[in-house]
Amino acid sequence: MSISGEKNLLTIGNGVLTLTNYRVIFDSASRGASRYAVVPLDAVDSCGLTTHSQPILLLLACVAAILFFLASTAMLFGFSLPLDTVRYGFLVTALLSGAAYLITSRVAITISSSGGEQIVLPLKSIKHEEARAFLDAVLEARLA
Repeated sequence: MSISGEKNLLTIGNGVLTLTNYRVIFDSASRGASRYAVVPLDAVDSCGLTTHSQPILLLLACVAAILFFLASTAMLFGFSLPLDTVRYGFLVTALLSGAAYLITSRVAITISSSGGEQIVLPLKSIKHEEARAFLDAVLEARLA
């Protein structure tokens, strides 16, 4: 820390997001890109957890799973329709739709300043509890 009297209060995301007694620091570097942003605590306007998902994919997975179950049950009762291909089609659709839902779901910490700066940290390796504790610590430091 380079400011006199500054103390590190909390760090998450392998050092990407740091809370000090004066500011929130975002320092990220990845394949050919980097970002360093600082938001003073008195300029923090809002912070929270944001989520984005495609619930239609989950609905499609559930419907396909139910249809797979019904097709499997119909075969048990002796229906001689060409259900085998259809049945496996429903199973593949259910599995792919469920996987696509999980892959496309996003959760991130968002910290916005009154000056328009916004810090967004995707929660890939951070637990929800850890993220909430960080947001609570930001609020507590802001009010101190």
